[in-house]
Amino acid sequence: MRTQQNQLHIKYFSDLGASPTPLAFTEIYNSLATKVVDGQENPFSLIATNKFYEQQKFVAKTDHVYSAVPVFVSKAKWDKWPADVQKLVKDTVYELRLWQRERGRLLQEEYIAEIAKKSEVYKLSESEKAAFQTAAAPAYAWAKQQYGAAYEDLLNEVLQAAK
Repeated sequence: MRTQQNQLHIKYFSDLGASPTPLAFTEIYNSLATKVVDGQENPFSLIATNKFYEQQKFVAKTDHVYSAVPVFVSKAKWDKWPADVQKLVKDTVYELRLWQRERGRLLQEEYIAEIAKKSEVYKLSESEKAAFQTAAAPAYAWAKQQYGAAYEDLLNEVLQAAK
């Protein structure tokens, strides 16, 4: 399984029973084609736009990652803006998040439809997702140990919000 080149992804997929193979993103298509890896993990947008589905017969919708689309501004630049501009930017970004999330859901359905023309798309049931979560528990514990209390607090906040 192709993973990102970071230890948490390697640990996560190892705990799930895969044989993680960290590869650069640019290597995925050819690695699937030449069977260096049998699978990869990416959002549907990247699977569709990079045509990874041409090299894999199956795609699973696991919902194991939520990919936020954050907006960043350097503190130095932010602090130079007047308060009314800061408020306008905050309010606009806050309002746009709803549009972006809805647009993302619509695009995902379009990407899934495109992928389904060449690959079988399997959607995990809630019980299958729960089994994945149980299997991934050691990766959470590992990350807490590696990254400390700040990671654990953030993880707990995200898990509570997801309920």
